[in-house]
Amino acid sequence: MQKVGMKADEITFSSVLKACSGSGTLEQGKLLHDLVIRSGYTTDILITNTLIDMYGKFGFLDDARRIFDRMSYHDIVSWNAMIVGYVQHGNGFSAIELFDKMQEEGRSPDSITYMSTLKACSAVGAVHHGRSIHDQIIRSGEDRNLIVGNTLVDMYASCGNLNEACKSFERLSSRNAISWNAMISGYSQLGSFKLLKGCLEGMQKDGFKPDGWSFTSILAACSHEGLVNEGHSYFKSIREEHGITPSMEHFNCMIDLLGRSGYLNDALKLLSSMPIIINTTGWTSLLAACRQFGNLNLAKECFHHIMQLDPDNAAAFILMSNCYADFGLWEHVEELCGSSNTTWKNKKS
Repeated sequence: MQKVGMKADEITFSSVLKACSGSGTLEQGKLLHDLVIRSGYTTDILITNTLIDMYGKFGFLDDARRIFDRMSYHDIVSWNAMIVGYVQHGNGFSAIELFDKMQEEGRSPDSITYMSTLKACSAVGAVHHGRSIHDQIIRSGEDRNLIVGNTLVDMYASCGNLNEACKSFERLSSRNAISWNAMISGYSQLGSFKLLKGCLEGMQKDGFKPDGWSFTSILAACSHEGLVNEGHSYFKSIREEHGITPSMEHFNCMIDLLGRSGYLNDALKLLSSMPIIINTTGWTSLLAACRQFGNLNLAKECFHHIMQLDPDNAAAFILMSNCYADFGLWEHVEELCGSSNTTWKNKKS
């Protein structure tokens, strides 16, 4: 387009910036941003909103915020792009702060604003702020929106307020698998397998099949309560009854369950037979179980595997040091502490 002498307008810039956000690179986006500045489109709200969204998706939140703060006017898209960027990259407090600022400036939130800010409340455990937003949602009528309703259920469940989660769940005018999974996850965090099982049965009676997220919560609940037989049964059913390929999270939950229950060799066998790339979570979980049950040799094996995958894993150094300390092997503790400090110094340099 540029080679034939055709100048880009706001639609062109916005569209290509969206392409950079979706499948391009930040460097391409920055080059386009420079061209936007040279072309005099820095005050165009369509382009500035797209720039905020692009920098937010790449995690460059300071750049996104600078553009946001320089804008003379913010529409709902501007607020949402900045709030969503904060939420996507784990900056929940900034998202909540911006939501409050939006209210102060008289801008009414929409369903995207409510959903994103509720996710921020969930991430940081700000249940009181979430309850205040819930009141606003009811007054605005957005509580009839299924996506917002599901996010409310998830927020209360994640913050451990199962009573409010149940009330929000019951008030939903319709439900989908996400609604049920939010409740199942909440019961899993509460550590109540009995209530979780009842919720799972309700989900199936309602015509929804459990999915991968459901089974992650189920296996986690089995692990918390040490229900080895139930865990085995559900883990086996993932593939055989539901046709779902077990994920790394499913394997790690089973390894945690077996390790916590003292079935260290079974956990090792499962870990060694995983048909997917192994991360450090399973080995670290088994290492913690080795310390709990005093299996030093297997602890060494776990530590060796973790170091191959992640030489800077601080949790592994601490667990292994504690294993050696439990056996009174203080020279090994000192050796590990020394190597850990060296690794940290090299990392800093």
